[in-house]
Amino acid sequence: MTDFLKHDAMHLKFPMENRETDFEWWYFDAELDTGDHVVVMWSTNDTRVSPRQPTVRLNIYAPDGREISELVRYSEDQVSVSYEKCDAHIGDDFCIDQGDHFELKALCNGHGIHLKLYKDFPAWVVGRTPEEIAQIPMGWTIAVPQGRVEGTLIKDGIETAVKGSGYRDHNWGKVPVSAGKRNWYWGKLHTPEYSVDYSVMIPREGEPQLSCLVFSKDGAVIDPVFNREGLTMTGSVENMVSASESILGLPYGKTLKMKASQGDFEIEFQIDQDHLVMVERPLKECAPNGEPAYRYIGNETIRITKAGKTQEFKTKALHEIVFTIREDDQYDGYEG
Repeated sequence: MTDFLKHDAMHLKFPMENRETDFEWWYFDAELDTGDHVVVMWSTNDTRVSPRQPTVRLNIYAPDGREISELVRYSEDQVSVSYEKCDAHIGDDFCIDQGDHFELKALCNGHGIHLKLYKDFPAWVVGRTPEEIAQIPMGWTIAVPQGRVEGTLIKDGIETAVKGSGYRDHNWGKVPVSAGKRNWYWGKLHTPEYSVDYSVMIPREGEPQLSCLVFSKDGAVIDPVFNREGLTMTGSVENMVSASESILGLPYGKTLKMKASQGDFEIEFQIDQDHLVMVERPLKECAPNGEPAYRYIGNETIRITKAGKTQEFKTKALHEIVFTIREDDQYDGYEG
């Protein structure tokens, strides 16, 4: 039986044995009833700062278009982690498993959250045994595919009681996430009965790699990692914006389509970019060896067919596109 509690605990030795390659973080995002979208990362060795060190990253995307972006760096003696469960403290901020919910706190320069995230959907981990996990380049636990959120949002020092829907996962490894990849698309889709975690990985060589994890409150419905028997999956990235036309200076697709079916279950969705909420860094500051990113709000159409009965949903959510930059990269309008 998989011990999800321990899978969400710290995995690597801390302090990190190799600060140039090792990484481990806990990630959270939520859509709140105020219209704000929030993203927090508690990192024990942030791979996107130099020199690498523990950080807390906070992003708040307000409904009026304002972006609040905060990054606080910490020394290793300000970090406390558990190897038994999710109980990570970085400075005064934390991510703690409290049984039926997670307690989450991040306060950065007068902005932040103090929230509870309830475990409404069951957890999932990429590996059923310690041996399987040891063979996987990047460890991944989805602690909460989808769950209710309640608590406090802080903007400009002003506290507001909020509710909403959230997601939380955990990654770790000793091989850079970007190894062999040119860029990737990643995000979640939520309906009342199902939660989707998708990705499209664009390798430097070879065909795009699609993944579509679908969960219900009873567990994984489509799991391309552990159950591929009878599974069909197709997808595409369309409506391309050239490097010379994009704000970041890198090409990306504004439309993503995916379809997955197995047995009597089928899901088909299309995500169209509504508007960008984040262009992470100017390209000139990233090259070479950077990881610039877009985040955007997407307009989503989701069709789910179960035992011949189809439901359609129109939703909005936060999505991201991350790039890896090398000195020899060349695009239309950009030379690395």
